[in-house]
Amino acid sequence: MDAMIQTDAALNPGNSGGPLINSEGEVIGVNTAVIMGAQGLCFAISINTAKAIANQLIRFGKVKRAYIGVAMQQIDLVPRLRSIHQIRNKQALFVSNVERYSPAAKAGIMNGDIIFQFNDHLVETADQFFKMLTSDKIGQFQYINVIRDNTLLELRITPVERGD
Repeated sequence: MDAMIQTDAALNPGNSGGPLINSEGEVIGVNTAVIMGAQGLCFAISINTAKAIANQLIRFGKVKRAYIGVAMQQIDLVPRLRSIHQIRNKQALFVSNVERYSPAAKAGIMNGDIIFQFNDHLVETADQFFKMLTSDKIGQFQYINVIRDNTLLELRITPVERGD
């Protein structure tokens, strides 16, 4: 979940959905989860995330997510590779699996590729990448940059709506 707020505000099972309020009386989040046995460790969704979700629920009756069909893991890029290709990233995403017939497969992404950029934005973590895959990207050409066999490639990809 994006932009979670950790809080020690008392939250009991069944209280999810209530507001998290700061000392000025402003709603800053929506209480979401408590970790039982963790001495009152609770989490809330930020108000900006809650507003975005509410907007999609009102407009579409569900939350739309862009999907490309890859399994990835975060890796460190070795300094020599960064230097050779003049890549600013210290980390990137190693593609461990490409789903058959997925947008990634259609774009030519392959197992072993390293994703380091999406639409001219550096990609270093999966969370960062998933935040870029917003609903406005669904059905629209995007650019994804990968390293394959020590070669930089720019591929065009069209994310689809994730079917949950």
